[in-house]
Amino acid sequence: MGIIELAIVSLLYILPAYIANSSAALFGGGFPLDFGKNFFDGKRLFGNGKTFRGLFLGLLFGIAAGNVEGFFLLGTSFSLGTVEFYTELGILLSVGALLGDLCASFVKRRLGFKQGQLFPIVDQLDFVVGAIVFSSLLYMPTLEMVVFLIIITPIIHLVLNTIGYLLKLKGVPW
Repeated sequence: MGIIELAIVSLLYILPAYIANSSAALFGGGFPLDFGKNFFDGKRLFGNGKTFRGLFLGLLFGIAAGNVEGFFLLGTSFSLGTVEFYTELGILLSVGALLGDLCASFVKRRLGFKQGQLFPIVDQLDFVVGAIVFSSLLYMPTLEMVVFLIIITPIIHLVLNTIGYLLKLKGVPW
């Protein structure tokens, strides 16, 4: 597989996770998932940035992305399966992405990081790792795809977050 085909297949595979993660951040807000409660160490479980609305809309948009992909890719050389396969993959990628991000948020709170404070590499890859782990229950990406995504995701993440910051959709450019 050439680099262009690898890039296309990899990005199409992970797209529902990207959409779930960014939708949760973009459309979140409201009541926090941790109910404002502290863990045993006196620190918040996740913080105010992880909300029920963000979780719900992230899941909704990520699953919809998987479904739409399945419909549009059906019968093409880039298709990995049926529309139903893509819907199931969208569910696993979205749940994995959001849980990966929640796990990183939990760890950040334990380590004393404030909400929005940069935690290099972890902030850019937490959702991708979670998505790959969960989606592997249905589809195992190739090693080349995983390596490509680990390299390209921080770049995409930084570019999109910078755009969000410049458009005043985010409080920080990371």
